[in-house]
Amino acid sequence: MGRPPTSPTAQQEPNRGPAHSPKRRVLEAGLAIYKKLGLPEGLRHSINQKLDRFAPTLAHDVRRAAGVVMLPDDALHEIPLRYTLEGFPTAWQQVLEAVRDRAGGHAVTHIVALPFFGRGGAQKVAAALARSLARQSGGAVILMATDSVRGDAPEFGRESRVCVLDLPSLAPGASLIQREAFITALVFHFAPHRLHNVNSETVWSLFGRAGDVLGEQARLSASIFAYQFDQDGRETRGYAAKFLPVGLEVCDAVLTDNQRFADMAAERLDLSDAEKSRIHVIYNSVDAPQRQNPRQTGPHHTSPDQTGSEQRRPEERGGSDAARVVWAGRLDADKRFGQLVSVAERMPDTEFHVYGERVLADTPADPLYSAPGNVRYQGPFTPADVAGFGRYGALVFTSNWEGLPNLLLEAGAAGVPVVAPRVGGIGELVTPDTGYPLAETAGADDYAAALRDALAQPTAARRRAKALQRLIARRHSRASFDAALAAVPDLVGGPAARARTDRAQGESRHPLVSVIIPYYSHGRYLLPAVQSARAAYRGPLDIIVVDDGSPEARADQYLAHLQHMEPGLSVVRQENRGLAGARNTGLDHARGEYVQFLDSDDLLAPSKIDRQVAHFRDMPDLDVSACDYILWDTETDRMRGDGDPVGRMALSLHNFLYYWERGLSVPIHCALLRRDAVGEQRFETTLRAKEDWAFWCTLAARGARFAHTPVIGALYRLHGGNMTRADTQAMADNFLLAVEVIADQLPGSEVEPFRRASHAWARLSYGGLKRAAA
Repeated sequence: MGRPPTSPTAQQEPNRGPAHSPKRRVLEAGLAIYKKLGLPEGLRHSINQKLDRFAPTLAHDVRRAAGVVMLPDDALHEIPLRYTLEGFPTAWQQVLEAVRDRAGGHAVTHIVALPFFGRGGAQKVAAALARSLARQSGGAVILMATDSVRGDAPEFGRESRVCVLDLPSLAPGASLIQREAFITALVFHFAPHRLHNVNSETVWSLFGRAGDVLGEQARLSASIFAYQFDQDGRETRGYAAKFLPVGLEVCDAVLTDNQRFADMAAERLDLSDAEKSRIHVIYNSVDAPQRQNPRQTGPHHTSPDQTGSEQRRPEERGGSDAARVVWAGRLDADKRFGQLVSVAERMPDTEFHVYGERVLADTPADPLYSAPGNVRYQGPFTPADVAGFGRYGALVFTSNWEGLPNLLLEAGAAGVPVVAPRVGGIGELVTPDTGYPLAETAGADDYAAALRDALAQPTAARRRAKALQRLIARRHSRASFDAALAAVPDLVGGPAARARTDRAQGESRHPLVSVIIPYYSHGRYLLPAVQSARAAYRGPLDIIVVDDGSPEARADQYLAHLQHMEPGLSVVRQENRGLAGARNTGLDHARGEYVQFLDSDDLLAPSKIDRQVAHFRDMPDLDVSACDYILWDTETDRMRGDGDPVGRMALSLHNFLYYWERGLSVPIHCALLRRDAVGEQRFETTLRAKEDWAFWCTLAARGARFAHTPVIGALYRLHGGNMTRADTQAMADNFLLAVEVIADQLPGSEVEPFRRASHAWARLSYGGLKRAAA
């Protein structure tokens, strides 16, 4: 699950700084004056917001001086976390619809990220991972490109349950922060078993910024294949050098395709045995080659002449393919195409066919301009071309660095003898028995000698090629790949992931939802609240209005009018038991599969419940879906979204305990709850406020699973009758009463750290009040 979040259970007293610090003394004096002023809670909240916005460092220091447990400095709060998904105005719903369509009722168990779609080795690994994880988990997998648009996305049959998303195409020009926010929102919404990264720099950045927080929602893992070197053998700043330390810190598994890399990483980073155990060698799979009709009449691509002055069509090919050599890859420095040119100059009687992308095409820097006449460019290659490489006398491979190249696996499976240096993991594939291995520092003469040997003794060369085919068929089959993945601890997810899928397929599309509305002295708001619930869901509603002994003179008229306008709802009357007691009565009468709480003075957004019912289908083991909200100040008639963001951090017990009102808040009507997850749990009736906090903590302590979906689905109405505005002393009293209620649900080791953190927060937030100061 990655690194555990910093927990006050393991902390000593909160950091208060040196007692003699002048800065400390100034802060303490300022806090003392601030507490004695006894400002209204709403004004203090406004001051805190302005400090956060315009003087965040000062706000941070003030809270630490007050002894408040803070978020870790490197936590997710340093990037935008509102998940308004700016830059993706319609992408979120498009993604949800696409995933639901392709998932076919299966739960999303894995998200696999890669930088872009194309035909490269990393892209093939990511696609193979997605297929295998979908097969083995029984769930659906999202395969997502995150960094740029390069090529066409791979195609998967609908039965594969792999949903392909091209994030840069959904929002061209989106910033890194916006892409990170979108990916985080996906993880928080689907809460998959695992997020796996295959070379996505966006996800690596996110791992570095927020691996702790992401790790609370999904297990994290990654694939890294090789250290990178330049033509002179000097190491360059590639994925492994840059990201492997982060991967070993936040990921519970790092996959690679060759043992050589695992050994190099252990030596270079001086890894402990525990860190070494998190690196797993998974040899990539290759399908049996599907050879199509090879080109019989010569290439149809032009190549430059030796002077580079113009393009010309090469002569028709003559002679036997077995006397020719093939080279494939990008025509750039990393693939050392210049080495091939030197080899071809030493073998003028041998024809070399070159396949690949010309990175510097039509420029004097294109290495083809200096190639001799026996080098024939065939154009970019397709899988069908590689499947036909078996007709050549040999394939020569010249890269500076590699993991275990998919090209060699595919060409080897086609039956071509391979000449290659033992860079990266190639020595684990090409041995004296299976090919012609060369030293990592081999020069053109070494390549030429090996090629002459292979071409001069074709029977021996084919014998080695057959041995390579057998090795690939045994070690690089789909079955071997699946088995290797299954052997990595908790990578696939096992029965738990499949159970999520089984539950998803049994979900009703429009289950009955009970809406519980306590009523006390806000009669004029009742009808709009009920109507907002109707607009929030297209399915059947069980609306229960609990009259909690409302003292309003017109209470009977309000309720009669409501029943006339909404004849399907139920009204339950009782003596006043407080908000908690009214909600409990509603729970006792609820018949729905899901429960929606709605205070009579608040509102739900259109389709709010629809989207959260869909969230439960997306994540079948979910117990509580929580959306975002906005504040409506009826005194100024302004709507704003400056409350504590619901999706700021994972909705876990730890965060409910230590960050409630300190960056986290979940208004009760933001949630949709599975009724059987609530069971016999009820709100604490001794609390006249903060009962929602105690409810969430108790539910989380009993193992309920929460997740956030980035939908603005609730409107929190601010008016003079709100408890938060009307009686600050009562809020303080109930905050500390709630602390004791929650403490009763915690293991003994957690109680005192929780109390210390909560009292420290109370001193700051409710400063100057009797109970808070106690």
